[in-house]
Amino acid sequence: MAFLSGVVLMMILPDGACQLCQHEDCQADRSVLLQQAVKKHENNASAGNCCDGCSGPSGGTPFCSPQSGNCYTTKAKEYYLSCGHWLSCCYGCSGRAPYCSPQSGTCYTTKAKDYYLSCGGCTAEGQDMYVTGKKLDCCSGISECLVDGKYICMQNTCPQPSSANSISDWDGENMAMTHYWDCSGQGCDASVLQPFDASKYVSPPGYGPQDPNDFGGSVYGEKMLLTGAASDALSALMGPDDGCCGADYNDGGIGGCGKCVLIQNPDSLNPEWTAVIMKKNRCPPASFGCDANKPHFDVAVPGFDNLLWSLANICGRPGTGFDNQAQSEALGSWYTQCSNTADCSYLCDELPETFRAGCKLFASWGWKGGDPKSVKFKAVPCPPAFVEHVSKQFDRSGVTA
Repeated sequence: MAFLSGVVLMMILPDGACQLCQHEDCQADRSVLLQQAVKKHENNASAGNCCDGCSGPSGGTPFCSPQSGNCYTTKAKEYYLSCGHWLSCCYGCSGRAPYCSPQSGTCYTTKAKDYYLSCGGCTAEGQDMYVTGKKLDCCSGISECLVDGKYICMQNTCPQPSSANSISDWDGENMAMTHYWDCSGQGCDASVLQPFDASKYVSPPGYGPQDPNDFGGSVYGEKMLLTGAASDALSALMGPDDGCCGADYNDGGIGGCGKCVLIQNPDSLNPEWTAVIMKKNRCPPASFGCDANKPHFDVAVPGFDNLLWSLANICGRPGTGFDNQAQSEALGSWYTQCSNTADCSYLCDELPETFRAGCKLFASWGWKGGDPKSVKFKAVPCPPAFVEHVSKQFDRSGVTA
């Protein structure tokens, strides 16, 4: 066999076909191709270029840019470098399997031997599709499944998702809730904004209520995906900051940023409905309802602020998406006009168009009171697609969209 730094070479013939080159069978033209491949590989190695991070055991793409260091699956630009290991078995296994043997050229779904190459590009059976932080499609022949809040690639039929009806071990049934949208930046984002600029410290529209169907479907049977401000008692239950979605350095290390709970409000038109809510802000102990280790969540819903109680409403300022503060409290006192939020959903039309869908989605739940106190809750893993969505709404420069 022909070896290159201990790796079998996959010969690419003039007609586009590929085969492993057996030294004794190589034709003269294939020998030329081999010499060219060796020279290219040696040039890459001596240059210590981008291929170091795009091929071999730590990665798997055939090309990379020596300017940006990014890895690519196609050679879109002439100056892209061809990475050595991709002259091997990964060339034929990309998208089919995450590993291959440089000796036999066989593709594998698991790394059973240390010398197998990691080809990347797809997720193997039993693995989390977000294990690298970025969603990778399942390898050929296996399916994407939602399992306990994670996207897992599975060979067999996907298990049925959990539902609120199957939950018998709620963490509690005494959580109080309220709603707000003051346009101010969320506490978990204060550490993300670099350098800190108060004019950019605002809430993105994407933190408003979201429909799970826009993210591949519900994970727990939830009807909506929310963000909000959690009390310290609830944050302690959820655990340390996730790392996906910021951190609040002023919360005494209580954590919880980017973590979620599943909730159910019996005091509503749809008491069987559930929602997943992620912590993006803190409801400090000095705030009413968040003291004395009480579980409490303020839901961030555009149009549901109340200027009588709001302490930090900046709606109407540039970048907030609102024309004035009055728009932000269009439904803030809905309970003075309607018996439930669903009956007041028409008031969502007073909001800027960007915020209307989220406002109406939340209103459809049909809360019968502005501060329900017997909400059921359970700490659960955040749906990965929702995590990805939230993580893209705010970066070191502020709101991204």
